[in-house]
Amino acid sequence: MISHEIQSYDNTHGEHFTYEDDTIINMADYRENPEDTAHYRQLVRNFLDYLEKRDKDARDVADLILNGDIIQSSELAVQLGKSVKDIDNTRKRLRRYARIYLKENDLEDMQKQLCLVDED
Repeated sequence: MISHEIQSYDNTHGEHFTYEDDTIINMADYRENPEDTAHYRQLVRNFLDYLEKRDKDARDVADLILNGDIIQSSELAVQLGKSVKDIDNTRKRLRRYARIYLKENDLEDMQKQLCLVDED
């Protein structure tokens, strides 16, 4: 059994939970909350707006990656009617734009959330 015990004072200091039974696992709930989801969506909208002003192709690729969960260059090429080579070149530009955007907006800690910049 998995217990999603609420991390409140009553639950951590009460007598109603015992962990002597090894079939109970206390597991924290790491699902995203609505605030985190709204923040992420706003970050994506702002980034796509930034790209729209600079590079329409990069914006289209980023939109499919971030909102369409399409990450393979071959799939992106089919969706956008471009060659795989064109998509690969666009992705390189997109990574540069993402690094610049994150740095200009003091959002380097958001790099993993955007999923567009390779980790160094």
